[in-house]
Amino acid sequence: VLEAEEIEQRLAALERDEVPRPESAGHSEPDDLREQAAESFRSGPEDLVDATDAAYDSDQTVEVRNDHPEGHTRSPRYARGAVGIVTEVLGVFALPDARAHGQDHAEPVYTVEFDAEELWGEDTDADIIALDMWESYLREA
Repeated sequence: VLEAEEIEQRLAALERDEVPRPESAGHSEPDDLREQAAESFRSGPEDLVDATDAAYDSDQTVEVRNDHPEGHTRSPRYARGAVGIVTEVLGVFALPDARAHGQDHAEPVYTVEFDAEELWGEDTDADIIALDMWESYLREA
């Protein structure tokens, strides 16, 4: 909890570019933290599937499963049941749904493009919406 005076002092130090940078072991710069976070999602179980084992290919039509799992999921509700086109196979990444429950599971991730009207209706100003989707969120259309 910060008091108003302490916040003002820190803001003034930021304006004067006097904020100390951590230099001791164990502290990381923001770019290092981003890379560490990305690496934690790249790592998974010892028996990681290979990206060549991906069930879908680029230009393949897929449908987002209309599942309603208990607990955590990264499958967006607004996309469930929507049909889109796989534009890229990104590789194999840890499934956040499993990680949230203490499980170590990884699977292929795809960029899927949807006609914006498929997701938002005809009143949308957008043309295309691209979502990165784990394989278990999808099925063949």
